Amino acid sequence: MVSRIVSAGLLALLFGCGGAYEAPPPIGGQPTPTPVPSAPTPSPTPSPVRTLAFAYTEVPGTLRVFAVDGETGGLDVVNEVMPGGYPGAPVSVPGSFVVHPSGRFLFYSYRSFPGGGATHSANLQSYEIGQDGGLTLVDHVGIEGILDLRPLYATQRWVFVHWIDSAFHSFGAWAVNAATGELQRGGDVTSGYYAYPPGSFHVNPSESWAYGLGYRTATTSNLIAYRLDARGGAAETRITPLDGEAESIEIDPAGRFLYIAFESSIPRIEVYRIDNAGVHGRVQAVRTRGSGSLRFDPSGRFLFLSEPDGIEVYGVDEGRLTGNQDARIADLAGTYVHPSGGFLYVSRRDGSLWGYTVDPGLGLLSDLGKLGRGSGLAFVGSRSDER
Repeated sequence: MVSRIVSAGLLALLFGCGGAYEAPPPIGGQPTPTPVPSAPTPSPTPSPVRTLAFAYTEVPGTLRVFAVDGETGGLDVVNEVMPGGYPGAPVSVPGSFVVHPSGRFLFYSYRSFPGGGATHSANLQSYEIGQDGGLTLVDHVGIEGILDLRPLYATQRWVFVHWIDSAFHSFGAWAVNAATGELQRGGDVTSGYYAYPPGSFHVNPSESWAYGLGYRTATTSNLIAYRLDARGGAAETRITPLDGEAESIEIDPAGRFLYIAFESSIPRIEVYRIDNAGVHGRVQAVRTRGSGSLRFDPSGRFLFLSEPDGIEVYGVDEGRLTGNQDARIADLAGTYVHPSGGFLYVSRRDGSLWGYTVDPGLGLLSDLGKLGRGSGLAFVGSRSDER
C-alpha cells in the first residue's frame, strides 16, 4: 500500500440546425414492429456465464457484490465489502466508486474529517478486485485543502475525478498503472462554479477528448469539450452554448456521436457529431416524453433514456435516433446495462433492484422481477462512470 499527499431562446434558435425537433419513426414501424435495420456498429458482447457487479447498500460505506448470471440475468449476493480508510485513518464520510474497464481495479473516493491526525480531507484509493469481489488496497492518494472529491470516469489509462476547492469545481486525471493499479497524478482543469452531476462527463474511446456540461442555469448551459494532453489534462477547451438546461450526456460506443438530454420546457435529446477534432455541430433534435440520464447498450444499437417514471428505448442507426419504445417503471432511480447488452437493471427509490431482458432486434424490455437490493450497479469489465 502506498499513501501520498499530493437563455431562454426562441424555437427558431433552439432548432436552427436542421429545423424543428423530429419525431423519429417507431422502431421497426407500426402497427407490427420489425427489427431495427442493421448499422455498422460493434457486435454485442457474448454473455459471460458469470460476472461480478458492485452496488451501494443500505449501510453507508458498504458495497454489495453480486454474481451476475449471463444466461438468466439473475443476481446472487456473494460478498459485502467496505472500502475507505487505512491504518490510522480519521473518521470518514462514505464516498463513491468506479470500476476500471479491465475489471481488475475499483477506485473509491471519500472525505475525511479534519483532526485526529488527518493530514488531508479528500481521499482517492485504488483496490484490486478479487475473484469473489474482495478488495485489496493498492494505493491511496490524499489531497490537502479539498472539500470534496469523487471519481467520475475510468478509462484504460486514467481515472478522472471531480473536486471542490473553495468555490471552484475542477476535474483532474490520475494515471492508472495497468499492471498494479497504482495511481500517478496527471493534469487538471478548473471548470468554474459548477458541479458535474452524474452522467454529465464522458471521455471518447480514443481518450483524446473529454466532454462535460458546465455553467448551467434554468435556461442555458454549455457543452465543454476538453482536448486531453499526455497527462490527461486539458490542452484546449472549446465551449458550445446550449439553449435549455442540459441534464446528461452520452457517447456512442464507436465514439462518433454525442447525445445530450435536456430537462427544459421542451424535453429532448440533441445529437452531435464528434471525432478526434472535437464537436462538429448538431445533426438531430428529438422531442422526448421527459428527461433523465442516458445510457447506450454495448453494441450501440439502443439508447436508454431513464426518467423518474420509466425508460424510453431509442433505436440508433448511423448516429440518428430511429424510434422508441416506452416502458413505464415507477420510482426509478438508476439504470444499468449488462456488458452483453442482453439485460437492463434499474434501481428504485426504495432501494430495490429489478431486471429486464432486452430484445436484440426491437429493444423491447421484458420484466424479470425484483432481483435484490442496492443502487449504483457497476459491472466488472464494462465501461465505468460515476455511480
